[in-house]
Amino acid sequence: MIMGCLAWGSFSDRVGRAAGIAVVFFFLAAAIIFFTVSHSLVIYYISAVVFWAAEPGVPVIVAAACGDYVGGRLAPAAVGFATLFMGIGQAVGPILTGSMADVTGSFDMAFYASAGVAIIGIMGAAFLRRPGAQL
Repeated sequence: MIMGCLAWGSFSDRVGRAAGIAVVFFFLAAAIIFFTVSHSLVIYYISAVVFWAAEPGVPVIVAAACGDYVGGRLAPAAVGFATLFMGIGQAVGPILTGSMADVTGSFDMAFYASAGVAIIGIMGAAFLRRPGAQL
């Protein structure tokens, strides 16, 4: 986990926060989709490893972006505000996906929805502006 945090932080320093978060969301979406459509144990393991490697990138890059946008002095407050929304998603997500599984009798739709949210994250990254850029 610590190595993943260092790797994703370094990666986003080199390519930019928007590209970094887009790549992380791409890997997360791919891992979820491959896990859902495959019936191969090997693909399950590969998906799990890809997800495990990509997952630390989200909070690391979001924290770094907070520092970039508001500066070091206000970064803790910005990270706390971003964490509030991540927490809401983590609280509501299992309720929604569990309900989807109850209705459909399978977790497939829930996994596809999760991948869809990651894809929305990729698209959202395209709208991130560099700190200090004029709108």
